[in-house]
Amino acid sequence: HDQLDRLAEVVDELEWLRFEIEALEQRYAGDSRFEAVLESAGEIAGTALAIEGRFFDVGLTGAREDAFRAPIRLYGRLGALANDAGWDGADFRPTDAQREVHRILTERFDAAEGEYRRLTEELLPPFWRSLAEARAAGARPGERPPASPGAGGGPAAPPRLR
Repeated sequence: HDQLDRLAEVVDELEWLRFEIEALEQRYAGDSRFEAVLESAGEIAGTALAIEGRFFDVGLTGAREDAFRAPIRLYGRLGALANDAGWDGADFRPTDAQREVHRILTERFDAAEGEYRRLTEELLPPFWRSLAEARAAGARPGERPPASPGAGGGPAAPPRLR
């Protein structure tokens, strides 16, 4: 269950990131000073969505047949395995096949979490710096730079993403 908990945390953080980027795109759309930043924002949002898509089907709309349109992703597979293996108190130890499936799913989880770490540790810091620089450059003499998200300028991402 630790993997499922961690997976849910990562997905939550990715959704907050995409939410904040969407707010930035709406706020600065059409402002040429932010053109490069918004291009980077779109790339980061696409990367976040791709990572999230490794964990579960991001195209689900809630329709009854949605779950049958695409393969079950990592979250569903880990959840099914946890249920089948009865990690919360099974009478029998997991089978060799269940252990092998868990090993494979753990490898996939680790790879996806590595992509997430690359996003948060390598791609986001320069993006936030370029956004701050564009905001500072956008201020006229005697004016404060445009507000940051969370300071009256839109939603804020969780602090761990910055």
